[in-house]
Amino acid sequence: MADNSKQPPQYPDYFHLADEIYHHSVQRLRARVNFDPYPPHTHHIIERMIHAVADESLIHDIRISDDFPATARHILQQQCPIYCDSGMVRAGIINQNPHKIFIYHDDHTKQLAEQIGRTRSAAQVDHWLEMDKNYFHNAMIVIGNAPTVLFRLLELMAQNPDIRPSALVAVPVGFVGAAAAKQALMNITNPPPFATLLGNRGGTPIAAAIVNACFDGHGLTGGLTGGLTGGLTGGLSQ
Repeated sequence: MADNSKQPPQYPDYFHLADEIYHHSVQRLRARVNFDPYPPHTHHIIERMIHAVADESLIHDIRISDDFPATARHILQQQCPIYCDSGMVRAGIINQNPHKIFIYHDDHTKQLAEQIGRTRSAAQVDHWLEMDKNYFHNAMIVIGNAPTVLFRLLELMAQNPDIRPSALVAVPVGFVGAAAAKQALMNITNPPPFATLLGNRGGTPIAAAIVNACFDGHGLTGGLTGGLTGGLTGGLSQ
């Protein structure tokens, strides 16, 4: 018979205070991670990427172009379009202003995939281009799921130099294609402003965390906990 007489666990004083949990978590992160090799204006984004998945080893594989933080923040401040490769990425982005956040997994995208001989995820890029007559100028592309989306974007950019997103979050995840797609981005002679994570790792929490960090940079979100994603608030405070 179960013993129901045990006392409930004793939680820290900050257990009921979200901002305090975040504060303790960030303190522990900063004690573990050496940000010195990276320019100071990228530290906030790097911190949020690591915090999103509670993995300080990410620090070795993060790559952020020097122009990405300021460019991304400007785009968000101007309420320019944000194109996401999945609904999970879109759901993780804090959006307190009427920004345009798009995904396309409709029948037309399926038809495009059949026409171009690519996956439906990849065909989203073609659909985005149909909707965006400015070739992604003054737009952000956020890839946190499918490597084929990044490959297709790079393929189209190579075919037409006018296609160039103003900011690119490139953190697809997986054992097939993710590392190669991100390395292909790194091999471009003149890439757009970007934030990426080399290797197989990536995913929705990191993609959303990058965008949310850029929102924070312009005071577009409220409170310390405003940009936490994926239910990972206490990742480093356990």
